[in-house]
Amino acid sequence: MAAAQEQESSLVERLLAEMDDTARMLNEGIPLEKPKVDYITDIDARREIFLQIKKIQDDNNIPLGLNAVGLAIILVAPVDQLQRILNDLNMTTYPLCAIVAASLFGTMHADGVLGIKAFVREGRKCHGMPPEFWERLAFSLRYIPASARRTAVCPIRGTNEDVCRARIIPKLCFGRDMEFHQYISLMLRVFWDKDKAQTWDRLSAPGWSPYSLDGRFLISSYLRQDMAEAKLALKPLAKMEDGSVIVQLFWLKESRLKPQDFLFKPHESVSFEDVLKRAGLENNQEWGPSLVFRKDGKMLLSGQLFVLKANSDVGIRAPSFELLQILWDLTRVAAICGAVNETDDLLDEGEKEDYLDYCVCGGEVEGEGEDEGEGENEGENEGEGEAMNRDPRDTRGIRGIRHTGG
Repeated sequence: MAAAQEQESSLVERLLAEMDDTARMLNEGIPLEKPKVDYITDIDARREIFLQIKKIQDDNNIPLGLNAVGLAIILVAPVDQLQRILNDLNMTTYPLCAIVAASLFGTMHADGVLGIKAFVREGRKCHGMPPEFWERLAFSLRYIPASARRTAVCPIRGTNEDVCRARIIPKLCFGRDMEFHQYISLMLRVFWDKDKAQTWDRLSAPGWSPYSLDGRFLISSYLRQDMAEAKLALKPLAKMEDGSVIVQLFWLKESRLKPQDFLFKPHESVSFEDVLKRAGLENNQEWGPSLVFRKDGKMLLSGQLFVLKANSDVGIRAPSFELLQILWDLTRVAAICGAVNETDDLLDEGEKEDYLDYCVCGGEVEGEGEDEGEGENEGENEGEGEAMNRDPRDTRGIRGIRHTGG
């Protein structure tokens, strides 16, 4: 943990020390090459946290334990906060510890699954394929007049024909996903910290508008679409004196998981490396493939630096550093747990209620019988890759619960 923090702190310090030169190069559209960080920071500490949380699940016989969203949270959330959660659990005596642990896993399942799926779904609505994007432009992204297009340039691709004033956080809607900000708020409060949750809560507070000028940034619509698909993420590094934010671009990997997939193998036999492999994360020094070219014909590469700044011609302020940090974290969680693989699932009102009932009942469903143990034994005999995709409990009658294999 200390090594990763020192690496990031050193990079930020160098950027601030070289601010004038950095600003000049970025303003001229020259992407700076800086060292890439590991795909998962502090991986040794996170491995130990993963195994300890899995042991808590097993010791307390919690049916709805670690799932793919839980794995993603452990790999992304601040290590200090995760360690505090573990310390609190270890200091709590039975039977209260079982109740606290069940609440922790419940947040992963109910709030985590529904929240991160709706987060991706709303991003797709705002930033879909080009035809849909342009249809929604006047309403969801605020049209940039032709007179201002000369200065409205995507700071990353260097293009202006497809640039938009995109929201950092997807629009809060009044449809079936309107509660997604409430789910994510609790997830942030439990696994991140109070400040992150309060920043998120301000998005739905009276007097704050999703159209706020510091809640937007200029970017190519195609890059914003890649961000909505959890293929691309921007890591905010430093805030300049004028409020502009230096960001580092990273391409994300595709996961084969889906958010509610169970990781049910016992802690003494589970392999953290096999879990990472199933999520496509076996190489921690490797990022996802580059998918987009800059205007100069060169590929956008992981590790390159860019600056997001204000543009008075199109009426936006410098973007919020805090919102960019939340977007960076949530986009990585969405990528790791495979939220883009199944966003339409579990989000209809009836399906959502069924799923929440399923979580509240600890995985018990009507018609579940004595063959439960047999299902678990079958799961134990499967390889780890299959085990991660199979819920040993019979989920027939629960729509949207992933249940594959024999």
